[in-house]
Amino acid sequence: MNIYFVIGPTQSGKTTFRKHKFPELPFVDLWDHQSDLVGEFTVKMILNSYAKCRRAAIALARTGQDFVLEHTLLRAIRRVYYIKKLAAYGRLICYYTTNGGVYGDDALQVYELPLTSEGFAEVHPIPAKQEQQHDI
Repeated sequence: MNIYFVIGPTQSGKTTFRKHKFPELPFVDLWDHQSDLVGEFTVKMILNSYAKCRRAAIALARTGQDFVLEHTLLRAIRRVYYIKKLAAYGRLICYYTTNGGVYGDDALQVYELPLTSEGFAEVHPIPAKQEQQHDI
């Protein structure tokens, strides 16, 4: 089983890429676990959304079918939270956007590009032509 991570800054083309590359695969999107957050986000609120997203990804992994995890995951330390759990279920393949999305250079300053040494079997940049503004 393959688990595809699609990561990158907010509105950098993750959803557009996922829909183009993996139109038939089920997916878990962090945004689905944050869409109810309003106003000022607290660290606790963000961490709770990460936990919900991870639980949803584990539940899908237990089905044995390929799927996509779409998430910002700008920092390697945050990716470990998912990699440690999901690696037991399948081969982890990462696709990442290379632009700063809606936050531009500010996002790129904190973005740590993914590496195979983190636990991914493969790591691929998303081609620039596919990094279009995703559906809002």
